[in-house]
Amino acid sequence: MSPIAPASAGTRPLPADQPKLFLVMDAGSDSGYFAARALLAAGYCVAVSGRNVSQLTRVVHGYSASRVFAVAADSTDQAQVMKLISSVERRFGRAISSVIRGSSYNHTTI
Repeated sequence: MSPIAPASAGTRPLPADQPKLFLVMDAGSDSGYFAARALLAAGYCVAVSGRNVSQLTRVVHGYSASRVFAVAADSTDQAQVMKLISSVERRFGRAISSVIRGSSYNHTTI
């Protein structure tokens, strides 16, 4: 069994007073949309990604930019996924707590 990789360089551990940070990939799908909206409603910080910018706009509508971040990215492209993760961690200043896939028909290895 291989060890779990450490958080990206430059990220900080999650302070007790900050909500967890979730990344919802393929957030434009129905399951991704509802997962992201439920996490936001529960008070978490959420980054959403997908290929369709208008669908991402629908997901984040009504939430503060301090808690939500939308990034256009193709989850089947490993380079885009790695750039996405770096962008999210840089934007929030800490490591992602959990990743949720909105669709399961494709994947990339991180």
